[in-house]
Amino acid sequence: MAEQVNGERFKLKMPPEFSGERGESKGWLQKCTLYFLFNGTQFDQDEKKIIFALMLMTGGTAGPWASDYITQAQAQANAENGNQPSYGTWASFQNSIKESFEDVDDAASARVLLRNLAQGKKPIDEYIIDFKNIISRCGISQFDVIADFFYQGLNKPLRDKMFGLSAMPTDAVNLYKTAARLEQQWRLGQAYDRGGGQSHKKNHFIPRRYNHNQAKERDPDAMDVDRMTAEERDKHYKEGRCFNCHEIGHLSRNCLKKNGKGKQPFRKNRVMEAEEEPEREDDDEASNPDTRTLVAARIRTALQGISDPAERKGVLSEFLDEGF
Repeated sequence: MAEQVNGERFKLKMPPEFSGERGESKGWLQKCTLYFLFNGTQFDQDEKKIIFALMLMTGGTAGPWASDYITQAQAQANAENGNQPSYGTWASFQNSIKESFEDVDDAASARVLLRNLAQGKKPIDEYIIDFKNIISRCGISQFDVIADFFYQGLNKPLRDKMFGLSAMPTDAVNLYKTAARLEQQWRLGQAYDRGGGQSHKKNHFIPRRYNHNQAKERDPDAMDVDRMTAEERDKHYKEGRCFNCHEIGHLSRNCLKKNGKGKQPFRKNRVMEAEEEPEREDDDEASNPDTRTLVAARIRTALQGISDPAERKGVLSEFLDEGF
């Protein structure tokens, strides 16, 4: 069963089977009516419509009802000298369905559904459709009552957003539109949180914040020993050169060319000397023969030209204080 729509064949889905559950007969009859209208050439007689509907009535209480309906039509035909059974008009058939399967008080049943209706995991559009269908069955038209039931079934986060609006909806149409808009915005925000809205994420530049506390100012008294090669440092050791002015005959702590200062107290220059003369990593390095030779050469150079025993003793004491 298909019709031409814009030059293309389009097949409409058949109505579902009907089991006779109360409260569903109205919707089922509506689907059947639409199907007959769409396929008008196939269902041009009431008898065809009724036979098609009877074939969809299976299971539950609808199956036995359809069987009994067919039996009565056949019995009536036999009573009339075996004529072809007549199933009546489509309108009378619908009335029989309503009398047999509709709720005695559909509005009361709908109100029970309305009290228990909750959005849950359903998207807001689906919740709105269910709500409008049930509220219509209840026959409720007063907006305050509609809004009260609608808010009651909403998920709490969405309900809180609606209550936080500066101007609340004042009619049912805006009530549904506002709820749909707020949930759409919320879902969009969730997509961005998951990274779905950041197509440029890989190329996104995040500037680093500069911590001024991490920047160390260079000591004006610091020397260039850290920029010297190993060969240059060894040469200074052997020749007894100053690591500050690179001249022979004195240590860097006593260098007169150091910012115009004379001999500085030993304790105040420990940081400078730590940079001048790298720390020994372990005792094995201190006992290395090459290291001892360099130290001895430096001591000899420092003592050259000093004849006063007291002064020579002072120089040796300084070397001992340095850990030589």
